[in-house]
Amino acid sequence: MQNIVNRSIYFQCSSCTNKGEIDEVVFKGGINDEGGFILYCNQCNTTFFIEAQNPIHNIGVGSRIIGNNFTVKDITDFSWSNNYPTAREIITTTGQDSNPIFKNAWQVNPIFSINHNDKIFICSECKNNIEKEVFNDLENNLDLINNDYEGCFQAYMRDWYNPNIISFNSSTNCSECKREIEYTAYSKFSTLEKRYSKEDFFIVDTQKFEPNINGVYTREQCKRILEKFILRWNLLASNIIIVSPFIGFDKKLSIKNPDKFNELLKWFLSLDTFKKFQITIRKSEYGKIREVFSKETFKLYEGYNLLNENIEKVNSSTTKFHAKFYAGIIPDGTNSYVEVLTGSYNLHPSSESKENLTFTQMSFQDFKRNYLDPMKIPMSEPCYSVSTEILKIPINESEVVIKPKDVKDIVNYNF
Repeated sequence: MQNIVNRSIYFQCSSCTNKGEIDEVVFKGGINDEGGFILYCNQCNTTFFIEAQNPIHNIGVGSRIIGNNFTVKDITDFSWSNNYPTAREIITTTGQDSNPIFKNAWQVNPIFSINHNDKIFICSECKNNIEKEVFNDLENNLDLINNDYEGCFQAYMRDWYNPNIISFNSSTNCSECKREIEYTAYSKFSTLEKRYSKEDFFIVDTQKFEPNINGVYTREQCKRILEKFILRWNLLASNIIIVSPFIGFDKKLSIKNPDKFNELLKWFLSLDTFKKFQITIRKSEYGKIREVFSKETFKLYEGYNLLNENIEKVNSSTTKFHAKFYAGIIPDGTNSYVEVLTGSYNLHPSSESKENLTFTQMSFQDFKRNYLDPMKIPMSEPCYSVSTEILKIPINESEVVIKPKDVKDIVNYNF
């Protein structure tokens, strides 16, 4: 069987602003017909040519025009047409694009960074970091996880379930005091059959979650701590609030160091695994992003509505504020609560500069009154998306697929 790769080609009429899209089919390792489409613009009546591999009219496997903005007058196989003007403003995307400003860019899954100094997932008795112990236990249970995933994957293929998350509940022992510690880890549910490794998982919770992080850290440490909390909130929270005046350096330094700025933005955008971010960043940062990625490239993406949704949110943000906080809103019936990181840390590249961070937990009502309302950030009562389905794999029980109503449906430790 030939391996088919789909690409999207966005283009503009040779004479007017009418825009179109081609779903291009490429046979990886096979023979591809070089050619294209001769199109009639239904807006300005111009006829023009656009190149595409394996073009077809309607029936069969091949590249086709999407939408009704243009009419296919003819296709050319193994040839190009020099008798017509050509399409303009062409963007080709492969579905594995790494440019973080692109709406459908390939999301590089973050890797959980084990670091013994991080006091987030710790033993409730001796306060020892237990990340290494958790991942050792995950590795010991990979056969169980993969067997349960395989069974659920077959059910997914039959449209019985449509999970987007795997959660695994188990226990391990603290390496210092030997206390048994129950934990939850999770991963994205792969719709392409695979075998999971421990690196695919993120630690999300321990039975007594009591992080001890209040203090002063380097920006490198702040970035890693924020990442671990966001990864936690990706599973437990219904909404993740990001309030940061700035992204990275000022405009001059960002333009001077575009690779470093690109990596920071890519890191940040890739953390929004389940589209839960609600962003408030100074509107001026939108202009900085535009400058760093070149106005021409940015304008093309903007014109085809291809900008990452979180960058679009920056453009609609407020203008003047200096508050910095990051929060996960966690549904729990009438007792919904919010975990908040506050301090001096902006979204910033790793460095040895010092920042302070403080962790606190409060009711949703207090958070709304004290944080959201002053920033004029709208927020309804917390609830999980109706599309959230989780394959739960408890260590001593049968796996089950759930649609969570509150956080207790996701994390419990009744082994």
